[in-house]
Amino acid sequence: GMTGGQMAPTTLVGQKTATTPEGRSVLQDGEPIRMAEVMNALKAPVYIERVSLASPAKILAARASIKKALANQMERKGFSFVEILSPCPVNWKMEPAEALAWITKNLEPVYPVKNFRDTAATTAPMADYGAVHPWMADTELLALFWQGKEPPPAAGSARRQMKDQFVKICGFGGQGVLSAGNMLAKCAVAEGLNATWLPSYGAEMRGGTANASVIISSREIGSPVVDTPNVLVALNGPSLDAFESSVLPGGTIIANESIITRKVKRSDVTAIYVPASDLAKKEGFIGGANSAMLAVYLLASGIADIETFRSLIPLSLKKKQLADLNLNIVDSTARFYQEKIAPALRS
Repeated sequence: GMTGGQMAPTTLVGQKTATTPEGRSVLQDGEPIRMAEVMNALKAPVYIERVSLASPAKILAARASIKKALANQMERKGFSFVEILSPCPVNWKMEPAEALAWITKNLEPVYPVKNFRDTAATTAPMADYGAVHPWMADTELLALFWQGKEPPPAAGSARRQMKDQFVKICGFGGQGVLSAGNMLAKCAVAEGLNATWLPSYGAEMRGGTANASVIISSREIGSPVVDTPNVLVALNGPSLDAFESSVLPGGTIIANESIITRKVKRSDVTAIYVPASDLAKKEGFIGGANSAMLAVYLLASGIADIETFRSLIPLSLKKKQLADLNLNIVDSTARFYQEKIAPALRS
């Protein structure tokens, strides 16, 4: 089954899951897919094996198989595929020992545990891709990104030495949460900083929950995950409710007060309130509230120049009308920031 207990491509015929309560039907759902056999029809793999975790001896054999697959990759022998029959007592509603026995009795007859192919020993290592196709320099890669357009000015050395930013941007699907995170990462890269962007959203997408994790640093970034942000950009109330407690002490919370009706409860963070939806609506495009929120963060943090943000908008939004509307929103937000927010932060 899948991680939520739904029917998977490999679910057995007759097996009950969350989406097949009467059991998998061949007529309705088709036959289960035998992945190792499918891969064996391809020419490329040098190693294909199906293993099982149904007993200690089989677990050791699976370990050796995975080790061999990794060694093939490291030695440039080519592609390897290892299929693992693994127990899931929770979704199967079984005790662990019962689940192991179920694999042997039910899964292994349908998915035979065996080696399908092993030609690694007689396969010569592949040529080094970098030697055949020289790696593209960073400057060449950036030139492709800008596509002949004038890039924004490079950031000064002072800006490169900055406190790492662990940003969580959140809202409901359709508010441009993911695109705001992507744009923020682009702004950081354009300023000569390192950045990662990791989106997360519910299955329902539009109208459902969505958040994006962005890390900005002058150093190399080891992981894109943001569990404890020092900056929270909340576009709606449920997002503030969900993530306020995770913000590090001394961090910043930027809230869209057009939608969020309450104040930030914590006293150990800096709270910035932005009527983002109202500012965007006034310019004729309420969907640009994400640009207003991002503009305030950039102005308050100084991570990237607001002109860098403005120069990226036409490159990221292909429709000229939307680009112009978002630019107007950024400009009106910048004025609002200087008149209302900046004095409050100074005091």
